[in-house]
Amino acid sequence: MSDAAEHRRGLPYRVVFWLAAAYNLAFAAWVGLWPRAPFALLRVGEPWPGALTRLLALPIAAFGFVYVYAALRPGRARVLVALGLLSKVGPPLVWLAAVLCGLWPARTFVLVLFDDLVWWLPFSLFLLRFRRPRPVA
Repeated sequence: MSDAAEHRRGLPYRVVFWLAAAYNLAFAAWVGLWPRAPFALLRVGEPWPGALTRLLALPIAAFGFVYVYAALRPGRARVLVALGLLSKVGPPLVWLAAVLCGLWPARTFVLVLFDDLVWWLPFSLFLLRFRRPRPVA
């Protein structure tokens, strides 16, 4: 496939990855600088000390840079996007368990929606579209 065709094929995903990068980097900065803010916004108690929340900002920021790379080179980012998608599966499961156990109220769904669930479809579609072609026998 020509470079121009490859660019056109990846263009919608470039936009998605730039949005994911911006979201992750902004969220990491927010959580890193003001670790109590997300919990205050959601009106829930802090489940752990602020230092741990700051620590969680690091992998969130790291994935932000992963998405920058994916936006710049979507044809070479399949494994990174797969890891990004995998990282978006666990938190909703933990959130569901926390809600079912009464640890967090259902209104905190907005956090899981924007942090994780919103990215499932575009990341999955990207992985399906950019899967490696099978060799012809």
